[in-house]
Amino acid sequence: MPRKDTKWIFREFFPFWHPKSRERNGEEVSQKEIRIILMLCYIRRLLVIEDSVPWKKELLKIAAKLESRYNQKRWSQQSFFALEKELFLGFFSARKLFESNKISRTVETTRFELAAYPVGEKEVTLMNQHRFPELYDLYAGLTEELTIRDLANQFVHSAILSPFVPSGQSLVGVFIASDRAKKKMLFYVPLNKIIGALRSVANDNPTKYEAHFDDEKKEYVVVLSTETT
Repeated sequence: MPRKDTKWIFREFFPFWHPKSRERNGEEVSQKEIRIILMLCYIRRLLVIEDSVPWKKELLKIAAKLESRYNQKRWSQQSFFALEKELFLGFFSARKLFESNKISRTVETTRFELAAYPVGEKEVTLMNQHRFPELYDLYAGLTEELTIRDLANQFVHSAILSPFVPSGQSLVGVFIASDRAKKKMLFYVPLNKIIGALRSVANDNPTKYEAHFDDEKKEYVVVLSTETT
């Protein structure tokens, strides 16, 4: 039988859980839900990032490496490999921090204006996506907004990723499209926005947890924020 006092469960599962949040629609959380949370407590270490500090420190290092590429004058195959690794690891880490409830909603939903180029007459497929300059109308750029989380998904699921290095010197941005987005749009992300996105995640330290049970999703929804004095 679960303990009647359920506060300890929420303190364990959500370190900054507010005691009043353990009620939903005026009712105590059910025993079934308590058992589910206990199970999640047991497997938490296997599925989510528990200590975000080392991840955020590493993210700051990745952002610094990317920033140094503004001044890079020589580019080899190894250089492009290292750049791709930095981008993938950086945005995968950011997305995992989102999924592990370590980043505030304010940062997660920060929006960036990006140039977006519509697909042309030809269908973009696995067999021709390497010729992307021929497949998108690069003279009909639009402005699209993506949240940091959406931007992370573009990189993690990228089908097209091409660094923009004019005259072979100085990285200034990246052309990117996920496996889904490529059918409609190609995005151009300036390097300064990539660096800004990663640093905003790395420097975010939420201090307040709020959570509620979503009946439609059949899952708890956690919202993090930073309390202001």
